[in-house]
Amino acid sequence: MISISVHICTFNPREEHLRRTINALKTQTLARDKWEFLLVNNASTTEVAQKADLTWHPNARYLVETKIGKTNALIHAIRSAQAELLVTVDDDNVLAPNYLERCLEIASQFPMLGAWGGQIIPEFETQPPQWVIPHLHNLALYESDHDVWTNLPRAEYFPPGAGMCFRALVGRHYSALVAKDPMRAGLDRRGEIMIGCGDTDLACCSVDLGFGTGRFTALKLTHLIPKERITPAAILDLIERTAYSFTIFHHIRPETLPAEPLYPTSYLKKRIYNKLEKLQNALMPKEIRRVREAALRGLQKASIELRKREIPKK
Repeated sequence: MISISVHICTFNPREEHLRRTINALKTQTLARDKWEFLLVNNASTTEVAQKADLTWHPNARYLVETKIGKTNALIHAIRSAQAELLVTVDDDNVLAPNYLERCLEIASQFPMLGAWGGQIIPEFETQPPQWVIPHLHNLALYESDHDVWTNLPRAEYFPPGAGMCFRALVGRHYSALVAKDPMRAGLDRRGEIMIGCGDTDLACCSVDLGFGTGRFTALKLTHLIPKERITPAAILDLIERTAYSFTIFHHIRPETLPAEPLYPTSYLKKRIYNKLEKLQNALMPKEIRRVREAALRGLQKASIELRKREIPKK
């Protein structure tokens, strides 16, 4: 009986990264007859995914999703899965050998959870600049010495897509929501366009159905990070896209908004706040100012996009 369906949704993967990702699946301690492996090629323009060797696994399938967008590939995997427990593996994730076994144990020990993940430990091709380190959480890195779980709709508690394990009924609920609301399909990567929060929306579907979410130290994976992703320009772009994505996500799911407003609302407070902002910007180091400006650009772009959607068509 197949207990877990593992899927990799990939677009033009790095050959070395995909090889290491698949090799980590080969070494899983869970018997191969208890899990299936779906490799979903999302409209790649290279042949790396197509040429990947799947012959080692008795329950492996190569799938093609021609409609570009990670969300489309993920839904393809959800609809194709035979198991009641699904695991998302990105094409640059190296799972610990016991990852799938631990996912099954957590599913049994925590029936109140619908989605969970674990620790995401970076492996950098080159060391990031010092000023970039405080902002690496934007790469969904996560290390902890204790387990956490909750049934609150708070994005900060949700597991990221890398290594996320979720129950099939949560995935089916997510698939139905995307079918009804095209804005949701725009919450994740589309080819070279790197946007996020689709995985956060999926995790939130667990709360929709009365389940909780969690993160567990026993689940460990290594995130392979090439040097191109940690250049100053790449990090600033990532910060901008993260701010954009979460603004759209909170619009779709207002219940996930922070309890306290980020900015003052009264006119007087706003005037004082703006003056303080200008003073702070003048005094702060250049790197911090650039980070704030990148986040603000993301917020502004999301606000413009949301206003466009609210204008009725003539």
